[in-house]
Amino acid sequence: MTDATRIENEHFELEVRRIAQQLWTPADFSRAGFLDNHEVDGIYETEETYHILEATTSREKKKAETDIQKLQKLLKKLHSKRGHHKAVQGWFITKEPPKPHQEEVASQLNGKNPTARVKICSFAEFQQKLVKSREYLRVRENYRFGSVSDPRTHALTPEIDYIPLDLAQIGSDNEPEKTLSCTDVIDLISLNNHIVVLLGDYGAGKSMTLREIHHGLASRHQNGSEPRFPLYLNLRDHIGQSRPAEAFMRHAENIGFREHEHITRAWRAGYVHLILDGFDEISTINIQGPRKKLYENRHAAMTLLRNFIEQHPRDRAGLAVAGRIHFFDSPTERRNALGLDARKTYTEASLSEFTDDQISIYLDRAKAANLGLIPSWLPSRPLLVGYLASTGSLSCLAGETTSRAEGWNRLLDDIATREAQIESGIDGTTIRRILERLATRTRSVENGLGPIDGRALSSAFREICGFDPDERTQIVLERLPGLGVEGDGKRTFVDRDFADACRAGDFAVFVHDPYAFRPDSTQIFSNIVTLMDDLGIEVSSSAVDQRNLKRRLNNALDVAIQYEYMSIGADIVRVCIDLGVDITKSHELQNVVFSGDLEIDGKTDLSGLTFKKCYFSRLCIDTTADRDKLPVFSECYVDTLEGYISKNDLPAGKFGTDCVIEDYANEAVTTASAMATPLPLGTQVCITVLRKLYFRRGSQRKENALFRGLDHRAQRLVGEVLNILRSEGMALPFVRRGVNFWSPSRDMRRAGRIISAPSSDGDVILKKCRELRS
Repeated sequence: MTDATRIENEHFELEVRRIAQQLWTPADFSRAGFLDNHEVDGIYETEETYHILEATTSREKKKAETDIQKLQKLLKKLHSKRGHHKAVQGWFITKEPPKPHQEEVASQLNGKNPTARVKICSFAEFQQKLVKSREYLRVRENYRFGSVSDPRTHALTPEIDYIPLDLAQIGSDNEPEKTLSCTDVIDLISLNNHIVVLLGDYGAGKSMTLREIHHGLASRHQNGSEPRFPLYLNLRDHIGQSRPAEAFMRHAENIGFREHEHITRAWRAGYVHLILDGFDEISTINIQGPRKKLYENRHAAMTLLRNFIEQHPRDRAGLAVAGRIHFFDSPTERRNALGLDARKTYTEASLSEFTDDQISIYLDRAKAANLGLIPSWLPSRPLLVGYLASTGSLSCLAGETTSRAEGWNRLLDDIATREAQIESGIDGTTIRRILERLATRTRSVENGLGPIDGRALSSAFREICGFDPDERTQIVLERLPGLGVEGDGKRTFVDRDFADACRAGDFAVFVHDPYAFRPDSTQIFSNIVTLMDDLGIEVSSSAVDQRNLKRRLNNALDVAIQYEYMSIGADIVRVCIDLGVDITKSHELQNVVFSGDLEIDGKTDLSGLTFKKCYFSRLCIDTTADRDKLPVFSECYVDTLEGYISKNDLPAGKFGTDCVIEDYANEAVTTASAMATPLPLGTQVCITVLRKLYFRRGSQRKENALFRGLDHRAQRLVGEVLNILRSEGMALPFVRRGVNFWSPSRDMRRAGRIISAPSSDGDVILKKCRELRS
């Protein structure tokens, strides 16, 4: 026998004895050694039965004959010595399913010795006596895996297969160290008996990834390459529990598995790879109070997890636990709360968001759009992509008229509804309104995202619901979707578009009834310093339009200026421009900072509006518009004015002499410079359109802006260039309120390559555009 074979045999014998010990515990005694001068692999005497076993990796007939005859001889002697008050049972355990010649030997020998029968079975069959793992895995498929569900039907099994996500392993300095795949994590658990802590933001795909890990481990177990099986617990099902045995009992009841004691027994024997999903979903009581109290309660809520980690036989089986990366205030608090320390070998990894290729694969499988047609505004979190695809909000990719405002509106509804399903007692509408109020509150800081402390969370709940949150509700507020931890327990919005879309809620409420927000009764709008971005304006315009509030915009502007809510007034002006609502009554906006682009197309009559002492980063005015409809600018500072070429070109009476204009950006001159190249006209137009789509602030352009600055020959090619860009997934059309828009895809790198090397033949877009003729 080679050393490798001997080591394999010894390891196999240990595995068999481990199962036997759990099967026949408590035993009067159990050991491996000699019985009547015969060496055996296991001896177990219980109250009712005497068990003797032999375990082998050999598949030879001779080995079966020798071991079974030895077992029968010992069984006869035990039976004769101890009388008939105890049964005797022999076991011949093979690593692989017994060969026919091995079973034939056992049958013949048992026929000759009916009082000393030996049962022959494979290791897998023997293990099933400890716990029916295959039955467990079968019934487990019928119960929810964490938050996994089909975004459209809410079925437990999503229609779209799992798309592998990269996991960034977190190093000792809390920075990404290297990239792991889902298979890497399965190997860490299966081969190295590792503890893996999987972290991710809301909707990052934690449960979907854990489900894939569960299926990978289950497949290895069922094909016989892995003796241990995965056991997946949804921690939200175990609120208030602290003992693993209690959790296993409830888990077994939830999935319809009768033998919960067997699960506990198999786990303690090291035959369970444990998967624990949602440490952030274990609520506790007494969450209100000082920050120190929150630390204490979060630590108390993790008692069950610490017990699992502490008692898990980590030298024999792996463990995975997952939760939101921002649930704890710091990595140190997380590790302490979970009971991870230097004595335990563990790996922390954070989920990456979808790459462009993964979004393409997802949308292709979801049949939501043609492959590659991905707008730049599409969020990259798997959950958000899934919701947008399943609710039809991506139909604009197929050439329909759905706007990103409509998509985000549906998305916020779905997110709030999903969160309400996780935590009963607070409905989806309320969750959305709280998020909208928090998004409004964060407009009082320059970054527009946070921080948000515990008092702000409670205050937002009180303002929306009319009463203070109770203990259970407070932890729901601590883990609201879209919020991350900034430090010292404070929260912040993790996605700027998410926050901006939320801000439309309070805006629409203000337009509906501005008098409900008097400065002497509320401070919600008093300290706002940041304006909504383009997305917030679009979602606000959509809300105003759907609720038939357009006629109230001028009154809301009047009240906003009266209450000195100048930032809200600026948002109202932008919504008026977006919806084509005239402002002819005299209004004066003061001291507003427009950090983005303000576009005035001249179609909306803004003749009653005066901007005074305002700052504009980029002011864009359509010079073909009726000058009488333009607003007045007084004592304003304009970083860049687009449309007019000099001070002498400014419309009379619209810009005061006290205005400062740093730079005049004449788009016609800029475009002419780009066109003054020896390249074919079609290539020149292509480069110009790509620049306007990809390298200007904002994620979409009105179609008529793509013609601006071009001569009549070049303008005739714009439509054909756009069709080429659309066919290649680089430009996506949609219609909003009768106006044609074009949105860039997410592939800015491709756009950059084309612009930087327009004379090359490396891209099919350049080849097609080069052949165009005006």
